[in-house]
Amino acid sequence: MIRSAVSSQPSDLQAQVNYHARKGYFQHVIDECELYTKKFGDDPIFVFWLAFGHVMVGSVSEGIRCYSRIKERREIQIAALAGLIHAQNQSGTEGTNH
Repeated sequence: MIRSAVSSQPSDLQAQVNYHARKGYFQHVIDECELYTKKFGDDPIFVFWLAFGHVMVGSVSEGIRCYSRIKERREIQIAALAGLIHAQNQSGTEGTNH
């Protein structure tokens, strides 16, 4: 499925990313967004989903790095800042048992 994602239109890929995020397939979200950004550049929407995927699989520092790349982009600024807050909260809970 990932092979076809890169050749798809951004709207098709966005639908796949949304589906995988809803289902909890966060590694698929990461893989698809990495392929897209490598091929087409840093579209802030796909960088956002890449960051989200990293945070959800436990790579919080990578997620923070990705969110930081887009936090000044006007079209995604609020979502990126909310993601950074969530990632910071997650980094504070890493290693604690609930």
